[in-house]
Amino acid sequence: MNIQIALASALSAFAVAAPPSKDYELMFEDNFDGVHLNEAAWHYREGPRTSGTWINGLNRKENVFLKDGNLVIRCKVETINGKNENTGGGVISRANFGYGYYETRSKPFMAGKGVHSSFWQAGANRDDKPDNNNNIFEIDSYEIDSGHFVAANNLYVHLAPPGMSELPWPYRNGLPFKLESNGWWIDGYEYTPEGVTFYEHGKAVGQAEFKDLAAQQMVWLTALNGVGKVDAVKQPGDTLFDYFRYYAKDFPGHNLLPNGNFEYNNDKNPDNPISWRQEGTAGAFTVVKGGAARDAYYLRIGNGKNYDVRLFQKLEYIRNGAYQLTARVRNPGGKVKASFQANGRTADIPASEEWTLLRLDDVQVTRKTADIELKAVGDGANELSIDDIQFKKPAAPGKPAPPQRPFTLVLDPIWRIAMSKPIDFTGDASFFFISRNVGFGDAMTLKVDLTPKLRANMCPIMRAPPKGKDGWAVVLGEKGELAFRIGSKADFTDVVVPNAYQANQTLKLKCVYQSGSASVFLNGKKVVEKNGIPQGVKDSTQAGTFGATLSGFDAVGEVIGEAKTPKGKGRNYVGSVFDLQIYNRVAE
Repeated sequence: MNIQIALASALSAFAVAAPPSKDYELMFEDNFDGVHLNEAAWHYREGPRTSGTWINGLNRKENVFLKDGNLVIRCKVETINGKNENTGGGVISRANFGYGYYETRSKPFMAGKGVHSSFWQAGANRDDKPDNNNNIFEIDSYEIDSGHFVAANNLYVHLAPPGMSELPWPYRNGLPFKLESNGWWIDGYEYTPEGVTFYEHGKAVGQAEFKDLAAQQMVWLTALNGVGKVDAVKQPGDTLFDYFRYYAKDFPGHNLLPNGNFEYNNDKNPDNPISWRQEGTAGAFTVVKGGAARDAYYLRIGNGKNYDVRLFQKLEYIRNGAYQLTARVRNPGGKVKASFQANGRTADIPASEEWTLLRLDDVQVTRKTADIELKAVGDGANELSIDDIQFKKPAAPGKPAPPQRPFTLVLDPIWRIAMSKPIDFTGDASFFFISRNVGFGDAMTLKVDLTPKLRANMCPIMRAPPKGKDGWAVVLGEKGELAFRIGSKADFTDVVVPNAYQANQTLKLKCVYQSGSASVFLNGKKVVEKNGIPQGVKDSTQAGTFGATLSGFDAVGEVIGEAKTPKGKGRNYVGSVFDLQIYNRVAE
């Protein structure tokens, strides 16, 4: 090892942010030493990535290599088979990871526009990778577009019920950031049964609240070229990753098994339970709605045919120790021969006309993995029902088990954020996106606790397109007035409340729109109503923002794109937002 490499390695070892709790144990790490990628742990991201005219990139294995103790992803414009291509690449973990703390130190390419560097976690559809039927969510620890010093921390949930184009984004923000003086930074996130907390240089910078979203999915370290306009003269250029580390700790009483209650399918692909793999008789499994032991769905095995099947999944990089497997089962007459197995321990499923609890204690995990499987053999006249499969470390003696919370994907309100603590804005470029399907239709309601830090012309929240007649916003004025704005940025009607707010005082605000009528409530009292409004809120094409609504960014598919900064007087919001709720209906 030469002096430069030794120095780089020493600096790398020093520049590590500690996990948020001393309870965490390091379970997996790759410091990208040596000359060859560890292909037992990673595979390459390959193939085109396009989206309309906004993204046009090609990921290649040839663009990824190790050098000086770093994973290097090279982005460049090159000719391949006679065609100019914006090439980049990345690596994807072969293992799946669940609850825990994830961290990397990286140096994103920032010299010219066009490169999208990211550290994220996501699953795969069964068509993408048959061994990974686990497309549940996407956590973006960061997404950085070169040339813009605004990073995105996101949580998307990919389990939208039939009839919904997308589940409202639980958390999607843009946050100004600073790199270390040498261009590096440390980024991480903690994923727990309560949701996701994002960290930069060891400091918590955001919190996505989404309870009991258990999953095991892959980690991605990538640099996509061809996002927006590419500054080809600035390339080739590199995004570097110094290390990736994953830590786990115990979550006593919390289920680690993804989709053990079969709620994730929600009427989609009922013959293929998400996160589970299956072998044996085709068509024997069906996820059924109604009559479940818990929540809405359960798994039925049989479907009027003789069957011999196996349903299984593997949990990877979990802490060693003693676990408990439980399930709710129904085996009328006991005519189905069936059993659960976990790491070599077996429990036969008994005869039961009603839902019955099956329990398997003292399942030992000694190699950081757990293999869970269900075997069943039966004839066409007898069906087996399974629900609420849980694999967990029991709660400590004398401590209560966590509450069994109903699992809900679509909330009422349809979208809610900042539930446990306020989000503070200082007037910089920090902002959050609001999904296109939030706050639209014949009616909508917005509830929020606002605490402006000053009287000024500010727009803390809006979801309004540039043109047209549909959209909405909340606008504050420098004299203390507040307006509930209905319509687009070019064509709108303001429902104004004079002297509505004071600096540093919390305002409980509710705004309601229904079929041409708009009302504003302050601190529980209706203060104004206006009827016959020619604009509406039926636009579902424009993503909304709150915080820095003048930031000049827009949601373009899965990335943040540049938008025209609105003209006129005003500044980005200075103050806090607490318990923001939006309904697609009139709500009390």
